[in-house]
Amino acid sequence: MHCPSTSHVARFALLLAIPAAIAACGPTAMDPDPRLSRRHPSTEPSSEDPVPPNEPLVTEAPAPKAPWIGVVASRGAGGVLGAWTASRVVVSRDDGRHYHTVLDGKDDVAKVAMDDAGTLFALRGANALGIVKRNGESTWRAIPFAKKTSALVAGAGIVAWIGASSATTDGDVLMVSRDEGATWSVPTGAPILGDFANDLVIEPDGTLRLMTSNEADCGGGFQERWIGDLTTNTWKEATWPLDTPGRWGIGDEGWSYAVGNCGDGVESKLCAVDPAGNAIAVAVARGATFKGMHAVTNGRATWAMLDGKLAWLSRGTVMFPAGAAPKGFALLAVDAEGQPIGIAEGHATRWSRDGKWRAIFGH
Repeated sequence: MHCPSTSHVARFALLLAIPAAIAACGPTAMDPDPRLSRRHPSTEPSSEDPVPPNEPLVTEAPAPKAPWIGVVASRGAGGVLGAWTASRVVVSRDDGRHYHTVLDGKDDVAKVAMDDAGTLFALRGANALGIVKRNGESTWRAIPFAKKTSALVAGAGIVAWIGASSATTDGDVLMVSRDEGATWSVPTGAPILGDFANDLVIEPDGTLRLMTSNEADCGGGFQERWIGDLTTNTWKEATWPLDTPGRWGIGDEGWSYAVGNCGDGVESKLCAVDPAGNAIAVAVARGATFKGMHAVTNGRATWAMLDGKLAWLSRGTVMFPAGAAPKGFALLAVDAEGQPIGIAEGHATRWSRDGKWRAIFGH
């Protein structure tokens, strides 16, 4: 069992800039975030936050006609967020208090990603990629090979696409772009993707961390971890000692997490795998087991949902600072300040540093 150390507690407090109240359970009420009015007291955009022509700024953040289905956050540009419904994409420069519509189109929104500079990428339909920069400049590009997109990831000057390609019938493939989608290529030496699940994280230094999962009809299967470097065109397989189909997630600093048998013969425990591939059972309440997990990281901070509870994961340590999450909460992103964001019954929602759940983007 890996027990939390003083350094882990200090790291958590530093990450969220809160005192030792990390064990306190905050209420699940979703109140407007009081930080927002301090961040942007004016209802007019500043010179550093221009609004594209013919895309008026929405003030007081009214509710959308349809519920939000997704949210993204920039890892490097504080306060820059994106949210979308099936038909509409919006961008905010002040943590969701004010926002404006971008990248209108007739096809439904399929995937959205945001990079470190605050540039938002939105895929409409099968292959129409819209790009809007932080200065409001926008453009559209086609992804000619895209048939069905499973994931769109951006960071460190890289845009990565995972999905079914018209160039092959051998399952999902990984493609990357270093010029915001103008050109694409298959990374040299990239591994074959899994037939069950694939997850990709682009770290701040450009390192690609990929996990793949393969499952057979007979019940067998396996997972793999890979580390990619586009500068040197090299990929290295990282040890993955567990068998945890569908119950794993990538963390920050080379760590990964899963629910399963950590090597001690006990099933459904929370396991952490360090960068060297060593699995440990994470210390939680005595005898605690979990049915499943969903982890999200921005490469600097990692959060997960464990049987309905929000958990902070770091270097093989777990903390549960938030109590019960709002009904129907789905964890989707981590913002530049290390705070988790998701959707709860159509409401864009964030766990705030004061221990409360806060509504953003008009709910």
